[in-house]
Amino acid sequence: MTFEQQVSKLKDALVAAHLREAARNAGLPAPVIDDLANYAQQFEVAPDLQTVRHAESGVAPGDWLTSMRESRPHWFGSSKAGGGESFADSENPWTAANWNITKQGKIMESSMPQAEAMAKAAGVDVMAAHPKDHKK
Repeated sequence: MTFEQQVSKLKDALVAAHLREAARNAGLPAPVIDDLANYAQQFEVAPDLQTVRHAESGVAPGDWLTSMRESRPHWFGSSKAGGGESFADSENPWTAANWNITKQGKIMESSMPQAEAMAKAAGVDVMAAHPKDHKK
């Protein structure tokens, strides 16, 4: 492995660690934290090798997560941190009370692990045709 490859691996690990820490601080559930690895390439390490910023916006991982609240509400509506609701509660489109195939599709498109966790919390398969309490 070349020196450049080693530096690149270390930077990737640093970005991943910063993203995980920001997600835990935000109270995000484990499936979301795991999914954040898909966004690591959007971040870069500053020359000081300690600061991580979003490459496009220049914000820290915690601020970037806050900015994602509107476009990824399912990331935030599922945390129990601070008395929040669980996956099986509001904003989960796999529950009988909130069944919404359009929202399910958007979540599956953005994060299949998150979709699977939400469906499991609602007691259905992610590809279910009807909610758990559906009467034929």
